[in-house]
Order: sequence, then structure tokens, then C-alpha cells
Amino acid sequence: MFSESFIIWCLGRLTEYNSHFFGCDGADYTYSEVDALTVQGVTNETNFPYTTSDPGSCTHWGDPTTVFDSWHRVGCNDIEAIKTAIMTYGVVDAAVYVGSAFEAYSGGIYQDSNTSCDSSPCYNAITNHAIALVGWNGNGGDGYWILRNSWGTSWGENGYMRIKYTSARVACAAVYLTLGGSSSCPDCPSEGVITNATYRAGTTCSCSNATSITLGGNVTVENGATVTFKAPIITVTPGFHAENGSTVYIKQQ
Repeated sequence: MFSESFIIWCLGRLTEYNSHFFGCDGADYTYSEVDALTVQGVTNETNFPYTTSDPGSCTHWGDPTTVFDSWHRVGCNDIEAIKTAIMTYGVVDAAVYVGSAFEAYSGGIYQDSNTSCDSSPCYNAITNHAIALVGWNGNGGDGYWILRNSWGTSWGENGYMRIKYTSARVACAAVYLTLGGSSSCPDCPSEGVITNATYRAGTTCSCSNATSITLGGNVTVENGATVTFKAPIITVTPGFHAENGSTVYIKQQ
């Protein structure tokens, strides 16, 4: 298990993150805490056990850490995408809008009217508390997330909540972390048309063709991947997506 204390009392002390999150003061909408996990990493809880008291300084910089490859946002209220993220990458980081009913939750399936991600961008919809989504049950209007809170086992269902898929804006700002990216690159086809390809974080790939390359549907360069495309003619279609933090070189030659 990773150390929450390292995140809030060590990473939160660094200049580049301190204005975005620190200690028990909460965080802003930038998700800088997960960004820090892909740059600095995090140590295990056995090295730095959980504490709500500010130690005054971080004495754990020498502890071994795990550095994540990348982090990614899930589309607002995209229930199936959140399910896929949980299945593929594990626990999903999300945020909720907490009101009095949420605070008083003691059991059952929670539901409220705060379901719309009514902001631009949509993931900036008003929320005020970070939680984790660890699973789900059911489909459509009957479905709910299994939410893990940080308020102790005396709250909710032993520290957990069953919450309808879009209640409390729980599906507006979900993100996931990746660890151990693939070292392989998608094939570079002889005809020069690339579709349904994902260039994973941590890879450096190159694709060249003597005549032309078309970047077609469902082609994604993930945050942390570097890809070079070389050809006399290169066509980029709306189906090509390069995430923030990726590096793409288009070389016409």
C-alpha cells in the first residue's frame, strides 16, 4: 500500500505542487497530486505511516519510491470508460460534491440531484472532496459505484459508499494512473494507413513510408510516449489523438 502521508506532507511541500495541494487543505482542479506521482513517485506506507499531523518537514526523500508512467482523465459521465479504467488499471481517483446528505450517509445506495458536469471544461464541475472508485455493480439507472472514502470505518458502510453512477458529480472528474507501460510499438503497415493503434507511455516508436502515411481512426499517442512519422505525404485525420505530455514528430521527406 502506498503512503498517503508522503503525498500530502512530502510531495505537497515541493514548490511546483505546493500551491495546488498540501496536507489536509485539499487540492485544486489541476490534479497536480497525480502529476507528482508520475514525476517524483510515492513510497510505501510501511516507510511513512498515515498521519494527519504536519511533521514540519519531509524526512523520507531517501525512501524507495514507485514512479507511475502517466495519468489520464476519463470523459465526463462516461460510465463505461470509468469501468474500463477500473478493470484495466485499478482504483480510479475521482471527486464528489459533498453536501449534508452525503456527510450523513450510513448505508444503502446513495443518490442525489447533482448529476450534471455543468462547467467548461466539464471536469471543472464544482466538487469539494476527493475519493476513490474501487468497483461497481449493475448497469444503466440501477447501477452504482463502490466508493472508498477517507473518513474512517465509522462512516458509511465501514468506510465505503454505494453511489449512483452520476450522483454527487462523482463521474465528472475521474482519472487513472498507469504503471509499467508496454515496450512494443504498433506495426507500421506497408500501405501507410494506421488505424486502431495506441502508442503506450514509456515507448519510443518510429514509422516511415516511401510514399505516404495516413493517421486514421482510433490512433492515440499516450502521455509519455514519443513517436516519429516519416513520409513525403502525411495526412492527419480527426481520429488521431496526441495526449498532453506526448511527443510527436511529423517529418515530411
